[in-house]
Amino acid sequence: MAVSKSDTQSIELVSIKYFAILLFAVAISIGIWDASTTLSVQGRWTLIIFALAMVGWIMTPIDDTLVSLAAALGLVITGAALESQLYASLGNEFVWLLISAFMLAEVLKQSKITELIAKSVLRNAKSFRELFYKLTLFITATAVVVPSTSARAAMLVPIYSGLVATTNSPNLIKAYSLLFPSVILLSAGGFLTGAGAHLIALELLTSVAPQAEPVGYARWLALCLPIALTSCFAATEIILRLYVDREEVLQDNKETAPAIGQLNRQQVFIISTAAFTVILWATSNIHNIGLAMIGVAAALILSLKTYSGVDLKTAMRGVEWPLVIFFAAAIFLGQTMLTTGAGRWLANGVIAALPSYLWKSDAMIVTVICLIALWSHLVIISRSARAAILIPTLALPLAAKGYSPTTFVLLTVIATGFCQTFPVSAKPVTLFHSVSESGYSQQDLLRLAAALFPIMMILLLVAALYVWPILGLQLKS
Repeated sequence: MAVSKSDTQSIELVSIKYFAILLFAVAISIGIWDASTTLSVQGRWTLIIFALAMVGWIMTPIDDTLVSLAAALGLVITGAALESQLYASLGNEFVWLLISAFMLAEVLKQSKITELIAKSVLRNAKSFRELFYKLTLFITATAVVVPSTSARAAMLVPIYSGLVATTNSPNLIKAYSLLFPSVILLSAGGFLTGAGAHLIALELLTSVAPQAEPVGYARWLALCLPIALTSCFAATEIILRLYVDREEVLQDNKETAPAIGQLNRQQVFIISTAAFTVILWATSNIHNIGLAMIGVAAALILSLKTYSGVDLKTAMRGVEWPLVIFFAAAIFLGQTMLTTGAGRWLANGVIAALPSYLWKSDAMIVTVICLIALWSHLVIISRSARAAILIPTLALPLAAKGYSPTTFVLLTVIATGFCQTFPVSAKPVTLFHSVSESGYSQQDLLRLAAALFPIMMILLLVAALYVWPILGLQLKS
């Protein structure tokens, strides 16, 4: 089969692109080796591998998990870390919390509980405005036990399809298709288990700043849920105002009120167990049982087919193993950055590179960090990769200047929920763009992002500078 001239040119362009990336990777490796002479050999290798991982995450289409796993292997091969340390990262508490949360989510999905609760919540909405706000609350609630925005998106697609089937309005269909991914992404920040990036951030925080204030499930809720809810409601209102006519917003919502049957015995058992699990997570500082232990116990109980209707094999099928592997590898990389001194060296370099006037104003520091975190999705597509990159390069330098690393870790992970600018910026956006019948355009996403950005910026600034200090989380350690 003959290859056309255009295909040949495309292949040449791709080859040139990858050759340029390769040259850049070699150049940055040589530069780091020459610049880090005060570090040990292990520390220099760690910095090089961290930089190469960033190149892989940002500049190539290679799967993020593959990049992180390659980086972990590179640390072992170069002697920067021990093989046993890599294996130990798989036994991290947050790894098991992530696995158990995925299993809980799969049980909820298999039992159709999510759809039943959604119908129950939405059926009494009198207008489309009320429907959209109830929908926002329901989507937010799904973040309680599902540690992946893409998993939540897949779980909610049947509900979206059911709503779309009840209307012929292109405006409403577009609004639904924008609302679901926006709320999924923004609401995740309100819950410790809302995204794998949060668990990565907390583990890296412990690694790079052991003296930092610990953040448990309840503490996370108190600090972050108000911001997440406010941003979700803001996005809902923006979508209604930008894409739906006022008459449609206030129109009676009679068609989207399906009747539902009563929950069966197995569904009641699942809901009760899930609710009790969340209560135990929220009160872990009282009974001192680890979050992972609670999650694993709940996952095992819900895998008793006699009571839940779901067996262990089916529950395990819901675990997103690539994310789990990415998480473990990111933890390993973060810990190695600390133990080899590479993290401290990087922090000192960042501090030296920043203009001195930045350190004269707390508000300016917070503003710069928020801007970086909010717009980092333009170059770092993966939410987990953003956490793995931004936490070591932002939290540690600020900790060295006397700022609370916990504050900036929370700011960073909440800001990662703002990633609706392009269809490829986040998996939920991509998914609802593909399943939507009328779809939304790039222009629609840009309009939404432009309206939402200043609101997110204000929320983060107000939280860090005024609200969190009242709640006991000071800007400076």
